[in-house]
Amino acid sequence: MKPNETTKNLIKCPHCGAEYLPEEIFVASELFGHPKVMKDKNGIIEYTDRDDSIVSEEYICDYCSKKFVSTIEFSFSSKLVDECEDDYEIKFDDVGIWR
Repeated sequence: MKPNETTKNLIKCPHCGAEYLPEEIFVASELFGHPKVMKDKNGIIEYTDRDDSIVSEEYICDYCSKKFVSTIEFSFSSKLVDECEDDYEIKFDDVGIWR
């Protein structure tokens, strides 16, 4: 990232305005926990045993030493992918000749 370049998902200290990337405050493995999932033959979840996600984190600012809470808000979506949007693939044989 270049100096003074803005990024979409910055966390700012509400006291002094210091900027943090989410990965400076949140531990990725704690966001989703470690789920154990059982699904039926159609992929429908029948059972899950998972730890709660940690979506709020108390943090002490490295610059002003004041405490603040940062919260993550998740949003998930899915959509159909147009079959024509697949990456174009060129295949080479074992000796590097395009076919």
